[in-house]
Amino acid sequence: MRFQELWHRKCHGIMNAPMPHTYAATIARVMLGALLVHHGSNKVFGGMSGMVEHLTSLGWPIATLQAYLASYTEFLGGAFLIVGLFTRASAFFNIGLFTIIVFVFHGSDPFNEQEPGMLF
Repeated sequence: MRFQELWHRKCHGIMNAPMPHTYAATIARVMLGALLVHHGSNKVFGGMSGMVEHLTSLGWPIATLQAYLASYTEFLGGAFLIVGLFTRASAFFNIGLFTIIVFVFHGSDPFNEQEPGMLF
């Protein structure tokens, strides 16, 4: 029996079979991206004044810049995750954003108020 025939019989089905773990990763990436886009779009299209005022009341430096950076990181990062572009960079910046949200912004809050940020 030739090598090509043996390869076709033994490995062809394995090599062309759908991989469930890639589907699961894609579904998780798209769902997380959709959540980020949803929450980011509220800030991007709904106006930044509330977020800027809140950050200013907390004494954050350069509150306007930080509000825009956080909102667009969340919105564009989620859009990139949905499409599949720059996924590692988007995930990196969103992890940084939500780390700041959980540990700095909500650091003194009780756990039940920190939990939504930790879920992201």
